[in-house]
Formats: sequence, C-alpha cells, structure tokens
Amino acid sequence: MLRILKIIYSGKKYFEQFGYQDCSEELTKQEVTILDLSRKGHTIKEIEETLYISRRTVFNHLSHIYAKLSVNNKQEAIYKAEQLGYFMDF
Repeated sequence: MLRILKIIYSGKKYFEQFGYQDCSEELTKQEVTILDLSRKGHTIKEIEETLYISRRTVFNHLSHIYAKLSVNNKQEAIYKAEQLGYFMDF
C-alpha cells in the first residue's frame, strides 16, 4: 500500500487488479475531504455546514472527483479512492 501511495503522489502510472490506472490528476485535499465525509455517512447538507461551502460547491467538487477517478457516482468514487489509498484510517 505504501508503495502505491508513493507512486500516486509522484504522479506516475501503475497497475492494479482492476487494470491500468493513470494517477496524473490527483484529487485535491478538499476533494478528498468531501469524499471522506461522504464515505463516513455525512449528507450534502452536513458537508456544506462542516466545510462552510455552498451546496453547489459540494456538487462541483463531486463532479470533478467523478471525472478524475473515471466513475459515475459517489459509491464508485469512494470505492476507487479507497483502492487508490486516499483514505488513511488507523
């Protein structure tokens, strides 16, 4: 896992069990935070209030996340982000 994180953060490409992944466009800190809050069960409204951003901003970030991860919805984004090592739960 640590090896994959180093590869991702260096902007290089790597192979994983689901096929070829291009990690040249990483998620921003804010995008990871929004996705992590979603993963933990927070609603859009709760994310807005927690991060002091508008509903539209949350949806814009989610749209960018989906595009960067090449997914179609929040569940797929969470799963793929977990596979890529974006969440560090200890």
